Order: sequence, then C-alpha cells, then structure tokens
Amino acid sequence: MVSGTFIGHNNRGQFIAEAKRHRDWESFCVREHPDGGYVLLVKQGSGFLPMRIHGGTQIAVSTTRDDGIAWDFVRAEDDEFF
Repeated sequence: MVSGTFIGHNNRGQFIAEAKRHRDWESFCVREHPDGGYVLLVKQGSGFLPMRIHGGTQIAVSTTRDDGIAWDFVRAEDDEFF
C-alpha cells in the first residue's frame, strides 16, 4: 500500500516506513556483493553501514562495517498487487 512516507531508521537501528521527509540518514547505496546479489548500505554519520537481519525477522542497520548480507531483487508485476 502507498503510505506517502519514506523508509528510514530510528535510533535503535530498526527500519521504519514513517519518515515524512527524506533526510540524509534515509539514504541508501547499493553495491554488488562478491558472492552475488547486492549489499544495501545505509547512511550513518559520514559513512555507510550495511543492512542486516536482526533476530531472524527484522531488518536492521549493522553496528559494524562488515560485508553485510546479499539481497536479491525480483521484479514484481503491477497486477500482483491489485
């Protein structure tokens, strides 16, 4: 559903789709992962940190500058959502 909000992250490193305006810390950078797929990097201070899975169910900002996890993207057709 369209929410009119941006994906951002809170001060606990959790991703939320509640940002009313796009700010610097809601920026993403996509890089190819050496094992295939892509690493999603999130603006954190003057650098970027990778997105990771936290607790097996939530997307979070990594607390270290590790390699991150590889994400794959699949094209969704418009009629899948209606």
